[in-house]
Amino acid sequence: MIDFKKQIFLILLGALFFSCDSNPFSNNEISGNRDTISGKVELNKDDADGVYIWLESFDVGTFSNQNGDFELLLPPGNAETSGTFNLYFFVANYTLDSAIVAVNNGEFIFGDQDIDQNGRLAGIKKLEKFLEIVTTALPERVTKAPNVRENIKISVDFTSLTDSATIVIPGSIPGLLGGVFIENIETRELYLYSSLPVTTVTKLTVGKVKISRSLTFEYIALNLPKATYRFVPYFLIHHQRIPVELIESIGQNALAFAPNYLKLPLKKQDAIFEVK
Repeated sequence: MIDFKKQIFLILLGALFFSCDSNPFSNNEISGNRDTISGKVELNKDDADGVYIWLESFDVGTFSNQNGDFELLLPPGNAETSGTFNLYFFVANYTLDSAIVAVNNGEFIFGDQDIDQNGRLAGIKKLEKFLEIVTTALPERVTKAPNVRENIKISVDFTSLTDSATIVIPGSIPGLLGGVFIENIETRELYLYSSLPVTTVTKLTVGKVKISRSLTFEYIALNLPKATYRFVPYFLIHHQRIPVELIESIGQNALAFAPNYLKLPLKKQDAIFEVK
């Protein structure tokens, strides 16, 4: 027979466990940690890998995988932070989109705003492409030899998929590109080539009729080792208002003609170039 004091103890213990499994801020059950949310994103014209997902105020971001799935973990040290916040979905040539998430004392509130009871984004976030970008190189390959004097022409075609888009090309003059990144595909070694020693900027308004800009350099000027490279022209897209903090979180000087520019999520066709 259980004595009276032991009965009280068991009742209190059961009440304690019950209270730990209940969310005081909603009617939903807590399941696991609430420091992580997950979801899925789709792009209407491309594979969904590499979409940047960024949570404002917490300065934390992540990239989607090849299936468009992502997980976002709140950083430690935010135990006193509460409110609703924008969760942004960013690819530079896709329309910026966002969802709203709720946080209480440094933890996500499941079953509130755009997060379901399981901590997942409610529905698939679908982004729309507004700018097509295709880069080509002529010739596509050269044979390495002493004093080879082949000219390499890099061209980029811009086509708007909406009414219009604005392209800014730093360090350029009308008709030309200002610079190009040349990346060894295997080793990731990076070369930066600037066409002109100028500080002027050209601005293009791109419509549904293709606009092209190019840059030509002599192969011997770089004398690239035998390898396969990709050419990435340097330009900026001014189409929509992007939070400055979002760009800064991707990398320092991500908009400059510097290595971190390549961290910007951008869905485009790069030129592939081979030195044999």
